[in-house]
Amino acid sequence: MRHKRFGVIPIGKEYEERYGESKMEIYIFENVLKGRIYNSGVYLENEPKLLEQALDFLKSLKPTKTINNIINYYTQLDNKFNTADLKKEIIQLEKSALKDNVELSLNVEDYGAYPYLILDSIVVNEHMRNQGLGTKYMKKLTKLSDKYKIYLVLNVSDCFGSNLTKLRWFYRNFGFKNNTTIGIPYEMIYGKKEE
Repeated sequence: MRHKRFGVIPIGKEYEERYGESKMEIYIFENVLKGRIYNSGVYLENEPKLLEQALDFLKSLKPTKTINNIINYYTQLDNKFNTADLKKEIIQLEKSALKDNVELSLNVEDYGAYPYLILDSIVVNEHMRNQGLGTKYMKKLTKLSDKYKIYLVLNVSDCFGSNLTKLRWFYRNFGFKNNTTIGIPYEMIYGKKEE
């Protein structure tokens, strides 16, 4: 589902003064809960009171799978951890990969207190392929995801000359699935947060 509108809710005086509008539209776009006030997108993760109002509104609606997924996702926001340790491990892993002639690019999406690990790219040097290096580092990445109990996500790309079907099969061997998780706009996903 690319876009679904849920309705319009009133907002408090504080936000009315800030945005010059008394109501906020609640919708999802590409699996992310959004708020719009007078044609201005609002990052609900950065506006806890508005996020709470939006979730209360959704809870008042007839339950659907989409609504339940959104509520479950955002009620996990308080399960925070310090991403500094994870970022240190990412740097070490990228350095280790370089020594093995593997270009590994990782990031942590940590705005909104619900971090997830992004695999931007993993490229094995052409002369070192078919020696298990890609597998070695995918195992390390899934282990890292499991350790921190966060999702590991990626978009499949053929920009390095790989076959998309084979790449998807490769990632599925490590437990990746097609992503339907609210709030995480990536094609494939691994892992699950503890509830």
